[in-house]
Amino acid sequence: MNYLDISLLTIITFITIRGLFRGLITELMVLIAIIFGFVAATSLHPYLMNYLVAIFPDLTEGVARIISFILIFVAVNIIVRLISLTLNKIATFTFLQPVNKVAGALFAFTKVTLLLSIILIVIDFIPGSDLMMGKIGRTESISYQPIKKFAPFLWDIFADSDNSFKDIIPLDKINNDTKNKLLENLR
Repeated sequence: MNYLDISLLTIITFITIRGLFRGLITELMVLIAIIFGFVAATSLHPYLMNYLVAIFPDLTEGVARIISFILIFVAVNIIVRLISLTLNKIATFTFLQPVNKVAGALFAFTKVTLLLSIILIVIDFIPGSDLMMGKIGRTESISYQPIKKFAPFLWDIFADSDNSFKDIIPLDKINNDTKNKLLENLR
């Protein structure tokens, strides 16, 4: 076990334990709050920006845009988190708290492992990543390959496609020529 293993497993363990304490309801609501907050702030900030500029004429349009985006994002997050608190109270009263906690840990584990898997796959596409990953112990790592294969595994299970992940992105055959060809196809 090397530093890469310790780093990856520490991140996964920390996020999973946090998911256990938060529960599924809170984990899902945090994700929903971020997504809805971003969507609402992106679509509604021009209206609030115009209102702020009308109220505060000395406020520049750029600053008003940033302030309005942040205000809407924070407001949506507060509303969703209040809903989360209510749902958690309901789960506590209906004796679903143990199920909520275990499901939260499983969801958090899946979320963080999927994110790390995607990050490791993206790093492999960066030119020169072989040297960098070699120095931090990719070949000696016992957790690198299983974590990296997690996103393709989920893709193959849940994707509504006849192609497997390996048909689309041949992870086992990635070299600099393959990276360049894939990057050209994406352009």
